[in-house]
Amino acid sequence: MSNKKLSEEELQQLRDFQGQDNQIIFALGQLALQDVFREEQKESLIKDYKALMARQETLGRDLQEKYGEGSIDLEKGEFVKSN
Repeated sequence: MSNKKLSEEELQQLRDFQGQDNQIIFALGQLALQDVFREEQKESLIKDYKALMARQETLGRDLQEKYGEGSIDLEKGEFVKSN
């Protein structure tokens, strides 16, 4: 069997397919990295949120010990005692 030469058009089509294949694989890799960074950011935000909730609970307990049962009017900066 002898080797046969491909036409330039056939070679160009194959090169184009290979280039498109590489572009798609590269884009998929970028998306995968974005997912990793997004997950890390999500975990960091969840950690920050949990820390915020803990600080709010601590302040709530401290204010309840100091003022008793009631609520806070943030606009007026006043404690409103429960009836």
